[in-house]
Parts: sequence; structure tokens; C-alpha cells
Amino acid sequence: MSKKLEIKDFKIGESFSYKSMKIGTHGREAITPVKAVDLSKITSKIGFGREDLGVNEIYKTVYEKDQLYSSEGRKGTLRIASIKRMNDDQKLQEQFENQLIFLKKKAREKDITMCILDYQGDHYPNEEEIEFLADMSYVYSDLVPFPVISNTKTIKSLEDFSKYFTFLKRYLEILNALNDKPIIGIVPKIGRTYMDTLFNFYYDNDINAFYFDFECKQPLKLHANITKFLRKLKDEDMIEKSFLHSTNIYSGRFLVSDLVINAKDILSFGLGFDSMGRNTRKPPPAKFIESLPPQPERKFRLFNKDDYGYYQLKPEKIRDILPKDTRIQLADFLNTRISKYELQHSFNMEQQGFEAIKLRKIIEEKPEDYLKKKKYVDKKDIETMKKIHDTVMKGKTTTGKMKTLFDF
Repeated sequence: MSKKLEIKDFKIGESFSYKSMKIGTHGREAITPVKAVDLSKITSKIGFGREDLGVNEIYKTVYEKDQLYSSEGRKGTLRIASIKRMNDDQKLQEQFENQLIFLKKKAREKDITMCILDYQGDHYPNEEEIEFLADMSYVYSDLVPFPVISNTKTIKSLEDFSKYFTFLKRYLEILNALNDKPIIGIVPKIGRTYMDTLFNFYYDNDINAFYFDFECKQPLKLHANITKFLRKLKDEDMIEKSFLHSTNIYSGRFLVSDLVINAKDILSFGLGFDSMGRNTRKPPPAKFIESLPPQPERKFRLFNKDDYGYYQLKPEKIRDILPKDTRIQLADFLNTRISKYELQHSFNMEQQGFEAIKLRKIIEEKPEDYLKKKKYVDKKDIETMKKIHDTVMKGKTTTGKMKTLFDF
């Protein structure tokens, strides 16, 4: 059986699924809700407030086959080694591990870090690749995740799912041979048909931490899957004993004319998630990229916690929304030598982190009144959040354990 994540001091709202708890393992701890820090986005050039956060993500992509990249600004071709080549060549493995070591050193002593590996390939990992994934995640994690597997996008039948399920079982066998750390199970974007089997697999192996890979979708778009999984937690009396993390959340796309769009990613906390990881955005259409000038105007995409909007701003306009609590200076945004992306990632992580801390205080108050004051929160989203909470917390509990797909 797997070691469980320690959970105590649990609280949940009466009409929304905003939660708070203290999680811990091996002397490391964090209080939720919390914005997970993407350690790859921390840079010495930019300081931001992270004192009361405590959960980190290391997110690295690994490949079944070597990857070749070329750039107009770079002479020659960049080769990224596959897992097979790293297994064959100790020097390549050391280079990969040095990247993980560099990122892990950015974590603070008491932080809880997850090293999520994203396996890209045409097949499920073979035995040697599974061992590589398990070994690397284990060494560089405090809470050890199942990896992201690109092939889950192809699951459309029981036969497809059974291949994935075989992989999950073998990964856990290898991990448990190493393990004295808690494990966090993945919930990929798959059909609801397979959710019971996936949940029961984790439950039967004493796993009480889970993360949803939203694959560049907004959480509210997958409310049916979220509801089904939360209902399973409720049926097994695990709501108060489990931790839910989210990653690869879609943060929305601006049109050229947009000044502000709704920040729907931050609403994941109201759906029952305790931690929010990295944000991703879909690549813009090729026609849009072709229409851009050779040197597009420098604009920043910034989260405003006062109204839950993402603003698209030129540097000289940032003064209008720059909050007093940020550690990032206005001069940084005006400095063209500092990467635009490093600045906006740092600012948004910081401000989402501060908002998560504030949410800890409103859980037992009136979250609905709080959300209604946010200009860019849609009423229909508030209603969806309430409906999910009521369906899970006030709905009829299933008696007895449901059969899985493989029980018939």
C-alpha cells in the first residue's frame, strides 16, 4: 500500500466547495488553498512574494523519440534526447538530472514539491521507460506524481483504457518498491465511463492525493468529470481526507481588441481544488501569427485579483492596476532587457498566490457575496459552482462500492 499525504485542520464552505486544510509529509507542510509555484519560472532577476505558499511544481517533458529543433536565430540543430538515449548514455542522463536538480534547489526547505513528467510518444512507455519515469519523479518529489501520458488523448474505448490501466498498475508497482513518500494520482481528461475504475484503483492502493490534468481546458468546461470524481470521494468519505491539485489549466486567449478577459482558472478553488498549478494557453492559429508585425508591440497579460480579470496592457498602462502588495517593481515592466514572459509569469503567480491566501479566510463566510463583487465573474459560473457543491455534498450517497469496468 502507498503512504498517504497527511491532512488535518480541514474546513469546507456550506454552499461552495472552497476548502482549507494543512497538508504535510516528512516535516514539510503547506496550507490550502494554495497557488503552486512553477519552479521553472523563478528567476533571480525578479522577486515576488511566496512566503505563505508552500507547494511547487517541476514540470518536464520527456520523449519516446529524440526531438530535433532548429531556429533562425540559432546555428545548427538542437537535439533533445529520448528516454532510451538517456538510459543508454550516462552523460545525457546526468544532463537531464542536472536540470531537475537546478529546479529543485529553488524550492524552500519546508515546501512540498511535485516533479511531473510529461511523456510524449506514440506508444505507452515500455518497462525501461516506466522505471525511468518512476525513478526521476521519486527522487525529485516530496509528493510523487503519476506522469502525464500523451496517449490518454486517444482513449475512446475500453480496449484503449485497458492499455492505460495496465501502465498505471505497473508504474505503481515500481514506485511502491522505492516508496516511503506519498503518491499523487493523475486524473487525465478521459471519458466519464472510466472514472469509477480509475478512482477505485487509487482508493484500493491508499492514495489520497490526486491531480487533474486539464490539457489546456478551463476547469468549468469539465465540470461533469469533476463532479463525478468528487462524488466518488464523498461516497468513500474521503472529501476531508484527500488533496486535489490542478495543472495545465487554460487561462483564456485575448483577441487583438480585448483589454480584459475573465480569469476562469482562479475559480478552480471554488470547484473543490486545493492547489492550482501551471497555466497553459493554446497556440494561436497560424493565420493570426502570420498577421502579426515582425516585432509585435510589447504587452503584458496580468491577473487582477480585485475583479478576476486578465488585462492586456502596454508597460505604461500597468501603473493603473499595479497592486500595492506586489514585490515586482513598475520599473521592471518598463525594462526591455527583462523577459516579458518572466515578468508576467512571476506577477501572475504572486497575485494568484495572494488571492489563494485570502480565500482561506472567506471559506466560512459568504463566498457568493465575495464572488459577486468580482466584475469579471459570470453569474452562470457562480451558479455552476453552487450546483456542483450541492450535487456532491447534498446528493444521495451511493451505498456499497460500485463495480469497475474490469469486474464484469
